[in-house]
Amino acid sequence: MSKFSEFKKELVRDIGFGGLLEVHNLKLSAWLLSRLDTDESCLVFSESRRIYVHEKDIGIVFGIPCGDIDVSSIDISPEQLDDIRNTCGLCGKDSRSFKSLEYVLQKHIDDRSSRLELDRFKISFVIFVMGHLLAPSANHNHGNCDFWAALKDTDMIYRFNWCRYMYSYVMEAA
Repeated sequence: MSKFSEFKKELVRDIGFGGLLEVHNLKLSAWLLSRLDTDESCLVFSESRRIYVHEKDIGIVFGIPCGDIDVSSIDISPEQLDDIRNTCGLCGKDSRSFKSLEYVLQKHIDDRSSRLELDRFKISFVIFVMGHLLAPSANHNHGNCDFWAALKDTDMIYRFNWCRYMYSYVMEAA
């Protein structure tokens, strides 16, 4: 993300993920996760020092949307899933590969780019950061697609509660 042009950074901000442009210390995030007590939903630093964690805290720390639509509440048809894959160039055996997404994210776009190119970047960005940072899968080069329904309309991405999705994912994974 540090290599993104200002135009790409503005696209990230437009979809509500601008806070990720400011996240610099992933080791701190990993350390905090090692302190997570999932039963009490808190970070434990000592017996007397606990910080309770709520889904809105995810938005504060990572700067992602806590919108009014639950990511998991939206259905997606197989055809719509294929449309998203095709938009991002995720076809065949690489249908969920991050390598294809990296290519899309590195490709030049600017204010003269088509709507399809802008949508491709936005969708690819969300899939990439969810799979690498916010809700990574066990397979480091392939991500989950259970949130892809929230990507059907890129003008609506910011309206979804990505904080709840990440919070649930982290609590379950931890």
